[in-house]
Amino acid sequence: MMFIDYAPSDDPLIPCEMRLWHGESVTVFVHPREWKKVSMIRLVPMVISSCGVTFTSQVMECSEHFRIAMVDSVTPRDFDVPTHGDYAAEARIDWPLAIPDLLRSGLDASPELLAAWKSLSCDEMRTHIKFILRAHRPGVIAERQLAVLHSLSA
Repeated sequence: MMFIDYAPSDDPLIPCEMRLWHGESVTVFVHPREWKKVSMIRLVPMVISSCGVTFTSQVMECSEHFRIAMVDSVTPRDFDVPTHGDYAAEARIDWPLAIPDLLRSGLDASPELLAAWKSLSCDEMRTHIKFILRAHRPGVIAERQLAVLHSLSA
């Protein structure tokens, strides 16, 4: 499979914290001031790096002060550090997972549309994705994805 870069040129890399819980679980915390740089909807797929390990997770807005990701793809044993504690981490949006399927397919099929997409800022991309994902019905979600593709071709 060919790698396609969907990220904007101003793709933010934000600081966050990773907590390893006594060899049992990995949790990522994002401060609200950093969250506003990457938020789209309640869940944002992110690529997180800490202690030499890179993994993906869904960071979610919940009732806590910090935005949280409960990580299933790695365990504390995957890190070369003591099994309990807080560690500095960095996160960025996982654009291939953040972009809805129909929109991503349209970008994949057209180098012109992909170039137009990549010319957008991170805020503009996030605005388009929020517009799409705020719809509740599948038909409306599809219509909004087509509308974004149409606006990119204009």
